[in-house]
Amino acid sequence: GRLKDALTADLYARYEATARRAGVSTRDFAKDKPVWAGARLRREVLQKYGLSENEPLTTIRRLARTAGVSARAAGRYDSGPLFKAVNAMSEEASEACLRYTLDDIDFDMDRAPRAAQAWSVGDIPTLRSLYQGSVLMKCLSGSPTATATLNRSITDSVSAVSDALNKPGKTVAVLPLGQLLRKGGVLEKLRARGYRVSAPEN
Repeated sequence: GRLKDALTADLYARYEATARRAGVSTRDFAKDKPVWAGARLRREVLQKYGLSENEPLTTIRRLARTAGVSARAAGRYDSGPLFKAVNAMSEEASEACLRYTLDDIDFDMDRAPRAAQAWSVGDIPTLRSLYQGSVLMKCLSGSPTATATLNRSITDSVSAVSDALNKPGKTVAVLPLGQLLRKGGVLEKLRARGYRVSAPEN
């Protein structure tokens, strides 16, 4: 079937309006499931606006190589089960995921430049007000697979930070804000282990 026939009229109208605003054609997505149509549209928008989900990790790895400093991931994860969970979504969940994705595209077009400027000067209040969580995690909210993956990533990150703190020298850790700040997240678990955690006061 066609995406247009699978969606409610208002959601399809919003999908088309977002694509037009971004200047991206949806012709190739016409027969996609809603969740994948949204994902492909988001990918096209990111490419058009010069945004990347691989940053800042790509830059940090490059700087580390240049400086002769070792860099490693806190853990490695198989994305296969997550993709299976996405494909197993009900129609209602798939439509909800498309709405989350369109919200995220709006963020990319409207607020990402402001967020980048706030990062550059350490403007924490602005960052908190603009923060967008992971679209994938929103789409898979309630999924045992997604929950297990998120919990494992937090555990792996806490272990990596703890190991680094028990070694001489300095270590830089790069983590998603969602892992750091959420209830039961990295900072909370580090405090529970007795570590003193400081943060910008503003």
